[in-house]
Amino acid sequence: MNPDYRDYNKFPSIKPHPWVKLFALGTPANVVDLISKMLRYTPSHRILPLESLCHPFFDSLRQEHAHPDGPTSHFFDFTIQELETARNFGVIHNLFPPEELKKLSARYDFNQPVKPSRRLHQTSESSSSKEEEIPSSSEN
Repeated sequence: MNPDYRDYNKFPSIKPHPWVKLFALGTPANVVDLISKMLRYTPSHRILPLESLCHPFFDSLRQEHAHPDGPTSHFFDFTIQELETARNFGVIHNLFPPEELKKLSARYDFNQPVKPSRRLHQTSESSSSKEEEIPSSSEN
């Protein structure tokens, strides 16, 4: 913002719209929750990509025999760097189903010491309720 601009009070006050009003009626609550966490106004309040993969929206992918028509192992084909990041964040057991963890343990040692890293965000209960809403399109 321009530090020399003094007429900040001339900006209109626009009330945010609740996320549920932006989605079609019957949209699952976990979809709305995940999108609202991804699209937070403040970048530091947004869900991290690794966190989003652990979100309940993706739980069906982690269930055994979730996709009888084809294998799901390509969903869990992570690089060593991605596996280390998941281990360092402490979400590796939330991210993979048990049968995939067994396969991964053949190529990756999960018992390595954990390196200190950035902490994952807290759940939505600790976030501001204002962050769960989106401003109207007239704000642009």
